[in-house]
Amino acid sequence: AEGNRVLKKRYIDEAHEFFEKRGPVTIFLARFVPIVRTLAPIVAGAARMNAALFTAYNVLGAIVWGCGITLLGYWLGQFEIIQKLIEPIFILIVLISIVPIIWE
Repeated sequence: AEGNRVLKKRYIDEAHEFFEKRGPVTIFLARFVPIVRTLAPIVAGAARMNAALFTAYNVLGAIVWGCGITLLGYWLGQFEIIQKLIEPIFILIVLISIVPIIWE
């Protein structure tokens, strides 16, 4: 049992070191990767990343993600082919989104 505690502590120490060096960029970029977006905050918390730094980069990532997706949708909406195929595109996006859920 003690070996597990040492191993887990080692992983947390490594995660802490990682988040000290690359935490802000990781939290920002995590917004753009579906599975990482869910796990990064948990690991950052376990690694005791600075809460203010985490919050700042998480909010920045959320703003860039939200505005970026909205602007991308607006830009793509300018193309006639996208307008004609919006329903099949939407169905494809939904199907692709649920594939990981079905896979697991």
